[in-house]
Amino acid sequence: IPMLLCIACLISALTANAFAAAPIDTDKQASLSFVFAPDDTPAKGTEFKIYKVASVSATVSFTLTGDFSSYPIDLSDPTSDSWSDLASTLPGYIAADGIDPPAAAAADNAGLVKFDNLSTGLYFVQGSVFNANRKNYTPQPFLICLPNRNIDDSWQYDAQVTLKYEEECDSEPVDLEVIKVWEKDTEAFRPKSVKISLYEDGKLYDTVVLDQENNW
Repeated sequence: IPMLLCIACLISALTANAFAAAPIDTDKQASLSFVFAPDDTPAKGTEFKIYKVASVSATVSFTLTGDFSSYPIDLSDPTSDSWSDLASTLPGYIAADGIDPPAAAAADNAGLVKFDNLSTGLYFVQGSVFNANRKNYTPQPFLICLPNRNIDDSWQYDAQVTLKYEEECDSEPVDLEVIKVWEKDTEAFRPKSVKISLYEDGKLYDTVVLDQENNW
């Protein structure tokens, strides 16, 4: 399975070494492209949606924007775990509140997906499931800063990334596990339960309640 490079690039851009690079030109347009061709089969017609989560300053400081400005999202911790957790959390916000993407693009005959004329900022990308060879290929949602930082400390405004995906037989059942982890928690203010909703293709599929009896 190919490795997703963009999150690693984003993290490196936020470390102390990143500030050695030239400032970001926030007035410059950016683009993003990648190929979705699992097992060398171009995923022609597979749709991807892109959302701008935050604006970025010349010195790589993020500010939540648009539909995401009211969410309890912390962008101050540039670790791989925090960005991966955020990429896993955002689809829930989007599905629950019906957030429309500002742009969408479909893979072409070669599996190429490209988003043009993007302003600088932090973007979230998610794609649809592609079925081929009796398998379901699910693109992993990801975050990327545009521009993206190159190895030589320069900024790449026309970013090209490698997509990561998961594959499974199209008839194989899937088990999902949700665990609530409390952070900076005071038991006196903790709710008695938390309702978790599961969405399939943007539609509510099922809900479960986590509480002390089932160990959250």
